[in-house]
Amino acid sequence: MLVGDAQIWLACGDLRNVIKTVNSLPPTYTGAIEILINDRNPPVIARNLMFLLILAEVADEDLAVDTVLHLWYSTFIPKEYTIQMLLLAPKLWSYLTDEETSGSPFPLGKTSTLRMDGMLEPLLDVLLHYLKPEGQSLTLEEAQAEYSRVKRFPTRLDYRDRLYAGLRPSHRLAFEEYRRFGLVLPFGAANNHFNTPNPTLFSEDGRWLQTDFADPLEGWR
Repeated sequence: MLVGDAQIWLACGDLRNVIKTVNSLPPTYTGAIEILINDRNPPVIARNLMFLLILAEVADEDLAVDTVLHLWYSTFIPKEYTIQMLLLAPKLWSYLTDEETSGSPFPLGKTSTLRMDGMLEPLLDVLLHYLKPEGQSLTLEEAQAEYSRVKRFPTRLDYRDRLYAGLRPSHRLAFEEYRRFGLVLPFGAANNHFNTPNPTLFSEDGRWLQTDFADPLEGWR
């Protein structure tokens, strides 16, 4: 990562580190910034690329941020959010597969560019999974069953009880609601439009990709 005259090398699969770094720059900063995101996990890289592309290309900033938030954390998302991804992924696919553009800077908005090096074939496999026609995707019921299988695994019952014991009653209720459905929404908010499995959180064969204790709150406060 190059900030001004300082150069720092980091291995970072978590885009929150990048976002925090950029947002921590002072408003008066006018120099260039070059960030190296280095990870060996194709699904992690593909997710990060999609997040950056959505934030850069979707004109409605509120929609872009909300789309990325739920692709990042929610088990199910509104159908229109998957449409945003389906509209943008072919552009990224074309860049990665075209011999004339592969390896050259890819525009991200008006002031940023992206360069991708290495792991092309496994990355394309993941992007192809994101671009599956709806008929080949997980059904809502299948996705909920797989999510519940991981979150409710019997041998993890003691872990869950000890976790809940340290929470306030109201927090315990909200946390249980999230563990049931995996939606990053205010408690009691309408959620019937979150009816499409998040393709970035399920493998191609329909397996849940996170641990049973993955928690959106385990970030910066």
